[in-house]
Amino acid sequence: VHGYGGNRTAVWPEARALVTRGYGALLFDWQAHGESGGDVVTLGDDERHNLSGALDFLDRTGDVEPGKVGVFAFSMGGWAATPVAAKDTRVGALVLAGVTSSFDAQQREGLAALSPYLAGERWELRREGVDVARARPVDFIASLAPRPVLLLRGSLDTTVPERWMVPLLAAAREPKELWTVEGAGHGGYFEAQGERYTSKLVAFFDHALGVRSP
Repeated sequence: VHGYGGNRTAVWPEARALVTRGYGALLFDWQAHGESGGDVVTLGDDERHNLSGALDFLDRTGDVEPGKVGVFAFSMGGWAATPVAAKDTRVGALVLAGVTSSFDAQQREGLAALSPYLAGERWELRREGVDVARARPVDFIASLAPRPVLLLRGSLDTTVPERWMVPLLAAAREPKELWTVEGAGHGGYFEAQGERYTSKLVAFFDHALGVRSP
């Protein structure tokens, strides 16, 4: 799943690598993004239901082995994916790429300067009854255990600096791992490291889900 302001093509390199190695992949646009309907981005609150609907869709296809579903979530996508994965055991493994521990941390440490629109939107959402605290990854990540969690960041990422991911890593239980993709910023992992990156990503899912890709 993609991040704020993007669409499903943002995670195409990861999906392509997985499909090439024998996985199936489902990509979709969050509400109010890309080709999906809706007018409001809720920073993970309502988007949780988008992801739950995607998991329901996979169930209905009838060709997905239980427990063999992994989720790759980038940036804001992780705010929705972490609480869903914590409660839904259909998710067997989770990758959080460029995901901060909570929106509050970003807000306190300068999100307004980084993205005035996003910072201002938060207060508008509060007036509409949206609670971004319901999607704080740091509050949910421990519940993934014993399912594996991989935290991933770019070495040049100034949007989500390492200090905003440290509480997330600390809160997670084993098995957990933090990867730093050298030369990548907020995204662009494949562009920075090519198949070295995607091979490691596929190997994580192979091990986490107990499969061997061709």
